Amino acid sequence: MAIKIDSSQTSLPRPIDEYPEHSIQKIAVLFTDIVGSTKFFKSHGDLAGREMLQQHQDMASAAVTEHGGVVVKILGDSAMAYFSDAKEALKAGVKIQQKLQTYNRTRDPQDQIHIRIAIHFGDGIIEHNDIFGNVVNIAAKLTPLVDGDQIYISQAVYDLVHDLSLVRFESVDFSGKKDVPKGLTIYKVIWEEAVKFDPIAKTLIYFKPIWNLTEDDFGKIWHHLLAVKDNLWGGKIEAEKILSDRSVALIVKEVPLALTVTKNIIKFIRKYLREDLGPLVLPIQIIIDSGPYVRADKLVVEELKVNWDRIDPGEIYISDAAYKFIKNEPLFSASPQPDINQRRSFYKLISREDLGKMGPYLFLYQKTLIRGKNPPCYYCGGKDHLTLNCPSKHLPRITQALNQLGYFSFDTINRLFFNYIASIRSRPESGNGSETDTDRSTPWAYYGFYELKRTFQLRFFTSIWNATGDSWNKIKETTTEGDKGGLVWIALDCLRVSNLARAKTLLESSLEKDPKDYRPYCATGFLNIDKNNFLGAEYHFDKALDYAKTKPQKIFLLLLLSRLYDVHDRPFKADEKIREILFIDPRCPEAIYQDVIFKFRDGKDAEALSRLIKLIERDRQFYVHALIDPDLAPFSEKIHPELKTLFGQAKDEAVQLFHKVENELNKLEKLLGEKEIEEAQSLWSKVKKLSQADSYFAYLDMAHYSQSILAIGRRYIEKRRSELLDVLYGLNRRVEKYLVFLRDYRYQNLIGAAYQHLMLVQRKINQVRDMVNSNAPDEFKAAFAQPEKLSEELDQIEPKLKRLEMIQHVILFLTRFLKKSLIFQSVIVFFAIIVFPIMIYYLNFALPKSSILPADNIWAYQKGILIIGGLFALILAIVRTIKSLHKK
Repeated sequence: MAIKIDSSQTSLPRPIDEYPEHSIQKIAVLFTDIVGSTKFFKSHGDLAGREMLQQHQDMASAAVTEHGGVVVKILGDSAMAYFSDAKEALKAGVKIQQKLQTYNRTRDPQDQIHIRIAIHFGDGIIEHNDIFGNVVNIAAKLTPLVDGDQIYISQAVYDLVHDLSLVRFESVDFSGKKDVPKGLTIYKVIWEEAVKFDPIAKTLIYFKPIWNLTEDDFGKIWHHLLAVKDNLWGGKIEAEKILSDRSVALIVKEVPLALTVTKNIIKFIRKYLREDLGPLVLPIQIIIDSGPYVRADKLVVEELKVNWDRIDPGEIYISDAAYKFIKNEPLFSASPQPDINQRRSFYKLISREDLGKMGPYLFLYQKTLIRGKNPPCYYCGGKDHLTLNCPSKHLPRITQALNQLGYFSFDTINRLFFNYIASIRSRPESGNGSETDTDRSTPWAYYGFYELKRTFQLRFFTSIWNATGDSWNKIKETTTEGDKGGLVWIALDCLRVSNLARAKTLLESSLEKDPKDYRPYCATGFLNIDKNNFLGAEYHFDKALDYAKTKPQKIFLLLLLSRLYDVHDRPFKADEKIREILFIDPRCPEAIYQDVIFKFRDGKDAEALSRLIKLIERDRQFYVHALIDPDLAPFSEKIHPELKTLFGQAKDEAVQLFHKVENELNKLEKLLGEKEIEEAQSLWSKVKKLSQADSYFAYLDMAHYSQSILAIGRRYIEKRRSELLDVLYGLNRRVEKYLVFLRDYRYQNLIGAAYQHLMLVQRKINQVRDMVNSNAPDEFKAAFAQPEKLSEELDQIEPKLKRLEMIQHVILFLTRFLKKSLIFQSVIVFFAIIVFPIMIYYLNFALPKSSILPADNIWAYQKGILIIGGLFALILAIVRTIKSLHKK
């Protein structure tokens, strides 16, 4: 479809002499037009037609942008763009056609997109993101003359691009055609298929000031910088742009000049910033990038995609695209080192000249946290609000923020607090920063700052409210608030919302009702703090202390008094109250920490450091206190190296144990299998996850979990070893029992094979016992299967022993039976043959008249005795033999 341009699209809104000189420029105008778009809509429908138009628009827009052009408008199935450089216009045209050729290769002929492109160069007027003039008219008239998949250019364009490599030009004869502008020479562009034009790339430096990062009036410094900008980057740039937020974007002439300009600006800012106590944080974010940031001679930064939350202030960040141009620069190196397998958006540039100049600081914003023009807040120490309006009044009672911060790396902690400080300090909505809220970043820094002084705040009072125990630490960490209600509780709510008049009325009523309750006195002390009434607060805290009953209540009130004196610059009294707490509870961590702060202020650095390190070793949460607490900012140069040492020690131990555990788990898997070490594997997953954090708490937990894994491994191994040894002991006892049987066997000539087999089994048991006690994983694991095999062998031997036992019983029975039977039979025979006749004879002799048995018939009786007695003797022999065997 031929492109249609009405006069309103190209005609000048007003006479040319009314336009400012800078709006009239030499430009190359490029038109694209889809061939057969009307037919495509008819055959494919409106939806497919719209998708086809969008494909054309996306391809054309991308190529135009890559080569520094500006897409002015999309005219249905046509696009209009302009360039300041005719060569870049032609490169963009070739790239559009190449993209469409690639697109069409995978499409059926009826689904393909074919376009014509025309380019003309001349004077044009640029106004309000639009272009006008004869150059537009000629380009529009040239477009319908172009064949599909072709590019035509005018003589004016040819004169500027004829030396472009891998591109040829053929003159096109349009003589005699009506629609061809008179005197216009036209060329057809022919490009080699292999031609590949790189996108136009300019080196951009972007400086983004951060207004509320320092107490200095940085706005004045930045204004002065812009006033003397020629001294900083004059002659080194092609273009500059100052944005609405006063950020500065510069296009440098050469890539190395980007580093020169950046160093000049950093040096200028450092010169005018005051470097007070603590590290100096430059309130500016800097990035260097390379890309199509110049379009038609205008600096355009809309395509700059930067996650500013990841850009540390005062550091130089360079994109992967820009770094390749300066990677051989000897004075700078990137961190981390670029990896072709893991591309990053930006790398931090480290100047070897500046290494070490920032000192040993791990945390950069200690002093910045309490910036402001108000007196220090009693509850948190901040100066950006009055005590009456302290945000701590609206925080959850327990946030676990300091504990969570301990699991972040130093870079992450710095970034979280930078984002918190640089943002508007508005309180997060209630519930948005709960203990499990790990996805949000600002609440951890926000809550962490106020958590530093939690024991001085209204929300902590609820922990002590009805506490009856004597353990300060247990009450401090309690998650229940106890009984609520009463006038004092309502008064606390009034204090929380700064309704002081109502709070005063309620507290006066409560004091009249119960003048010996410490709670209304304590709450009245808070009321006087909000009123900035030092004497009133001191009086009521003292009265509350008089009526306090438990150790935690007294410690709490002494802490409040110490804080009161500290805020009002009465260090001796503040220190005195801390000493009273340490007398009550020498291990109270909050009192020890305050004592450390006071000792630092008194110049007792060595003693203070020693106590601080011991406190951290007892309660690791104070590591985070020491790292970020603004009260320790004046001493951070001494404290942070010690914290770095503790971090290094924890890391070294964790890394050593990590490798040890890794080897131990491999050993355990070989010894026990995965199912048996499921508990250890669960802990190992935690260790591996923690190893990615690079934080103090993570390394401490890694060491703890690693020790647990090693203990689990030892426990499992000892348990299995004990079980195996018990089994082997049972098997050995079984063997010994069998051997005793064989040693006592009456017929030794029958036991040879069984005895040898048992001795072999016993030797195997001893070998397995040695394997169980071995530290070699393969031997230990191999020992697991041996008891079952040995038991099977003994099971095979046992029937043989039972047969031997049966044989022994049979032989023994027979020999004993025969012996007893012979004896009993002999007795019967002796009785029947010898004793019985004699007995009958004497009876008959003694009693001749009785005729007991006739002498001539005695054999019959003897024979009966032999038969009956023989049977009886046989039975008796059997019974006695059986009894003797059972008794044996």
